[in-house]
Amino acid sequence: MNALIDAPAGYFWSVCALLLAISLFALLRYATALSAWLTMRSVQTSRTRSASQGYTELQGRAQRMPGEPIIAPLTRQDCVWYDYRVNGFPKDARSWFGIERGVSDAIFWIEDSNERSIVDPEGAQIFTHRHVVWYGDTQRPEIGPFGRIYDWFGRLHRRVQYRERHILPGDRLYILGEFETLARIEARNDEQETASLMRSWKSDPVKMADFDTNGDQRVDAEEWEAAREQAVQTVQAQKLLNPGPRPQHLIKKPKNPRMPFIIATGDEATVRNQFRNQALAMAMLFMAGLAILAWLLSQRF
Repeated sequence: MNALIDAPAGYFWSVCALLLAISLFALLRYATALSAWLTMRSVQTSRTRSASQGYTELQGRAQRMPGEPIIAPLTRQDCVWYDYRVNGFPKDARSWFGIERGVSDAIFWIEDSNERSIVDPEGAQIFTHRHVVWYGDTQRPEIGPFGRIYDWFGRLHRRVQYRERHILPGDRLYILGEFETLARIEARNDEQETASLMRSWKSDPVKMADFDTNGDQRVDAEEWEAAREQAVQTVQAQKLLNPGPRPQHLIKKPKNPRMPFIIATGDEATVRNQFRNQALAMAMLFMAGLAILAWLLSQRF
């Protein structure tokens, strides 16, 4: 430390600037983690069927949607979400320091008690226990991960690092985000259906004769009102017999940027503890950085 205190001014102030940057970074991460932890404590977990519109928590199981399978690029796992990163100097590239990364933006389902909600992961903070790191020599891995011992061994002599995170079908999920029930597909307003049915009756002389209850060869206002009541009952009966498609639910990034959007594998208690521990660690790092910075300045001046 004495050597640092007596170091040239340029070097000394560079170290001070680095300590200040670390402290500010820790403070920002502390505020983010603390905000997420407090929000999770204040929001009640809901089931999809009874969830209110707006900001809410859901818990359930990840499920894939019909269509093209989602395949993680490095491990070739069939999953519902992934992100990956490749760092290093592959022998098959020869002339560049390689960085390749990607993240899935495909939607998937969260399912609880036989009810499903669509998950749009764009913009989410995603935490998953399925995180693998291993090493090789080519831009895309020729072999898969074999565990921690092999990974440490590979780190010593391999030139490329592979990192991948993914969520598999059936994984337990916790989601905090904006919940919305989409309109029924092809559903029409009851009043519009009633009006359409009455227009068809009006062009049918036989039907109009049925409404002429007093036999005066015309349908007066009272008789037309009775016809309207019959049309309303007919529309309601048709909907009971053919209710149409079920509504679709969606959970996505909140419109308010201050509200965290979190997708995590595991239950709420586990995720909440992770944010609490992160907030504590960042608070300690912030205070340590400021303390060292203050000590250095006091010794220098």
